[in-house]
Amino acid sequence: MQIIEGLHINYFQKGTKKGQEYINYKKRYVWRVPKRIEGQIDKGDIVWVHVKKKGREFKKRVLVVNVLEQEQRPLRSVISICKKYKENK
Repeated sequence: MQIIEGLHINYFQKGTKKGQEYINYKKRYVWRVPKRIEGQIDKGDIVWVHVKKKGREFKKRVLVVNVLEQEQRPLRSVISICKKYKENK
């Protein structure tokens, strides 16, 4: 079973940067990768995931930091791939 480790992508709510994106580096979270997209996610991709905050369900974009193989345990899952990372060579 593949899982991803990622960081939330948030938006500034106030000030001159209102509406701009930023990455929250404070804490990493993990999500389960479903069989239908297993093997398609790499480091640096941005994916949509299920998030629960204060008892409510949300969809949120996450920057993938690591892709791991791990044991079965209940985790929230990845919904889809939003943007693939393109490495400039």
